[in-house]
Amino acid sequence: MSDPDESTDDEFFSAIGVAITLWQNVEADCAFLFESLLATKNGGAASAIFYHIKNQSTRLELLNIAARFFLTMPEQENMRNEWAALSDRIKEAFSIRNRIAHFVVDETMTPTAWKFELKPQLLDFGQYDMQNVMKSLARRKSKSLRYSQIVAAADQFRTLAVDLNRFARRVFALAHPEFDEQSGPPDMPPLPK
Repeated sequence: MSDPDESTDDEFFSAIGVAITLWQNVEADCAFLFESLLATKNGGAASAIFYHIKNQSTRLELLNIAARFFLTMPEQENMRNEWAALSDRIKEAFSIRNRIAHFVVDETMTPTAWKFELKPQLLDFGQYDMQNVMKSLARRKSKSLRYSQIVAAADQFRTLAVDLNRFARRVFALAHPEFDEQSGPPDMPPLPK
């Protein structure tokens, strides 16, 4: 296939599955970072608190607050800057993850193959005026995700998880000098592959 957005249905749905599965690594590493930022000896309690919060924006806010309290030393300025960049990446990636998880599949037959896209669900436009309908349709097209974008998102999630894990390991080592970045606690998430 010469078009990067042409795929079989198996390839398309597999790409969705890979992306969503890799997002789980991002969430696990965020929970580990939260545990590390709290400098707690009871990682299970920290994870329970973190996972009890269902809204990703609130989880990210919690991480930002914990980072502000933990990374207070002047010599930690680079880590604060690194966290700010990671936080922005999480926010951007979460927006993409939501689109992958909640959009619906749209199938179109082209002259050479089927094309699949993820698109926002259409509302019942009967109650709206035509101008709003047209704006909504334009937004729907601009937010759709093609096969190549889903594959790229999976790679983005994988890289983000690795970077988060490495950062969390450094924070954990600061909070627990008895461990280094490599050894860590027995329940520390492994570096994603």
